Amino acid sequence: MNIRLTDLGEHNIKRKLINDVIRKYFENYEYGDATYIEIDNKLLVTSCDGYVGSSWLLPFMTWEDVGWKVCSTTISDILVKLARPIQVLVSINIEGHRLYSELESIILGICKFCKEHNILLGKLDLNESSEFSISACAIGLGTRVIGNIIRGRCVLYTVPEFGYTGIVFKLLELNKLWEYYNDPIVRKGVEILRRPRPPVYMLELSEDIVSGVEASTDSSDGLGAVLWSFAENSKCTVRVVDAPVPEEVVDFCRDLKLSVEEVVFNGAEEYLPVIALRENVGELKVGDVKFVPFAYAEPSDSARVIYGGRVLAYRGWEYFRR
Repeated sequence: MNIRLTDLGEHNIKRKLINDVIRKYFENYEYGDATYIEIDNKLLVTSCDGYVGSSWLLPFMTWEDVGWKVCSTTISDILVKLARPIQVLVSINIEGHRLYSELESIILGICKFCKEHNILLGKLDLNESSEFSISACAIGLGTRVIGNIIRGRCVLYTVPEFGYTGIVFKLLELNKLWEYYNDPIVRKGVEILRRPRPPVYMLELSEDIVSGVEASTDSSDGLGAVLWSFAENSKCTVRVVDAPVPEEVVDFCRDLKLSVEEVVFNGAEEYLPVIALRENVGELKVGDVKFVPFAYAEPSDSARVIYGGRVLAYRGWEYFRR
């Protein structure tokens, strides 16, 4: 097929590869955050993430942030499946002209993350390359398989902290980040992007809530991407009732004339869980973390995401799109 990857975009590339190639060999293959292996009555959960410096590094990140973040993003995929992370493995491709101190800082970030979250550091792979890139794999221990497909009517829950990273990305796009860099709202978004905190509170959900989880994922690619993925994979309509956004984000966007919808649904890298429950349980708290119902999904003839009485514009965070 002589179509350039940039003409397809990441979302369509994945869908075509699954339908055209993978399912000819593995007919039940489902693309998701994590995969499962059952061994001796133990359910292992695995995931991996990789990043290329030119399209991933942000101007305010340190090398130590890089090491921390690649672990956090991969571990997040394990946690949203309600599984306990056990080990992380990291592969680094780095240019020969880099300083040893830069590589040392990356490893320091990895070690600090693993130590803080009581996770073992497994194999550390190192290669010389013409461009910096880093990948991490994670292994966890789960109790049951949780996918990304919604069956029947469900209520979608999340932590209402969207918009902070979207504001930072929007300001970067407008070349205004440094103008507002010291604003508390912007600083919060910067800190999330530098060192995202994995949703360890997912392991504290009560058993009755866990048993009612139909699907679960995180917002690494943006909330809009999550909702459209649910809709397309599940052949359902997702209706957003309330955007899960703090009032201070709304106020900031109003002052700077930024679109609240844009920063909430087309931001990315918040790593907030989005879970589908089979029934509405009202407001849900886990320690200091509050989950709120913000949308519901129901079977339909076509995949749609509705917000404010109209179809939500899909963009999300995609590579292979120029």
